[in-house]
Amino acid sequence: YGADGGTGSLISTFNKEETGNDLGFIFQQDFATRGLFGLFGTDNLRIATSQDGTNFNDGLIVDGATGVVDQPNLPRFKGTTNFDNFCDADTWTKIAINETEFNGQSAFDAGGSQFTAPVDGSYLFGATLTFKENTSNQARIAGRFVINGVDEISGSLGEVTGTHVSARTSLVVQTMALLSAGD
Repeated sequence: YGADGGTGSLISTFNKEETGNDLGFIFQQDFATRGLFGLFGTDNLRIATSQDGTNFNDGLIVDGATGVVDQPNLPRFKGTTNFDNFCDADTWTKIAINETEFNGQSAFDAGGSQFTAPVDGSYLFGATLTFKENTSNQARIAGRFVINGVDEISGSLGEVTGTHVSARTSLVVQTMALLSAGD
């Protein structure tokens, strides 16, 4: 409170004297550290957790110089296919994604061509499908995402109709899905 009896501000300042020092809050259970929030070993703001009190996983890192937020353990991948996926007319065909350029948390299985959600949450998916003529440029190209190999994810269906140009006509499909761990 202010000296005049009015309301004032309470401001606390904590100082870290050198870059290599630590400053922050430590959360413990039975005297074993389970969480960190602060500047630990760096000038970047970190939120980290631990199951054993020794090995820590960063949930969020805010770069001290730029303010850019990173989620280093966020499951994300970029997958491709290194061969033509032949699709019969009027039939849904699972497109084989057999290579990954990036696979954070190893949540995508290129052998099974599927992503498995490591935790409950919302996930953003996107794909680009390119038409390659086999018999007719009057064919349609359509794409969708399915959950657990069966159910179409709402809002994911896209289609290009009309005359296609081989190796140039593309369909971009993107959607967000609420998944449970294991989906």
